[in-house]
Amino acid sequence: MARGKKRGTVAAPRRMTVDEARRGLHSLVKEFRAVEEPVESVYDRAVEVGPFRQGGLLMMPEVDARAMTEKLEELEENLEAIGMAFLVEERRASAAPGDYQPIEDLVRQFGFAELLDVPAPARQGAVAE
Repeated sequence: MARGKKRGTVAAPRRMTVDEARRGLHSLVKEFRAVEEPVESVYDRAVEVGPFRQGGLLMMPEVDARAMTEKLEELEENLEAIGMAFLVEERRASAAPGDYQPIEDLVRQFGFAELLDVPAPARQGAVAE
């Protein structure tokens, strides 16, 4: 987060009318293609386009959009991990002493086996290699 900015505040993007954006599209593309590093907030470089400069379309450099997507994916992964930790803690707290279920079973039971690369359970009678 940039210094001096409060969390949750968003800088107002540049605004253009549809006609201004149409006339300046080539220069905007040139400007955006020259960008190599993403900004902290996509609104720092974004251009809002709409009738009477009232929005409806938000244009931004590709590098900013890709960085935002990566941040969202990372956040989603972290939230899933936190949710799993809360789930395990809740199950642990409600279990009778000595009555624990293996974590792998919990992961499978709640549909996280693929996400956490938990192997399928061994079948009864299967010979281990």
